Amino acid sequence: MPVRAQLSFAAANASPVGADRIRLLEAVAREGGISAAARSDGIT
Repeated sequence: MPVRAQLSFAAANASPVGADRIRLLEAVAREGGISAAARSDGIT
């Protein structure tokens, strides 16, 4: 049986940072901007 772990970070008065936000940040680095990153990842 495959096991998959998922990690998220949270702090008081801050939004949690999980896999979706990390994926978006990686896309920003790859695409060079937030709009292009959102389009490439299908985020509206």
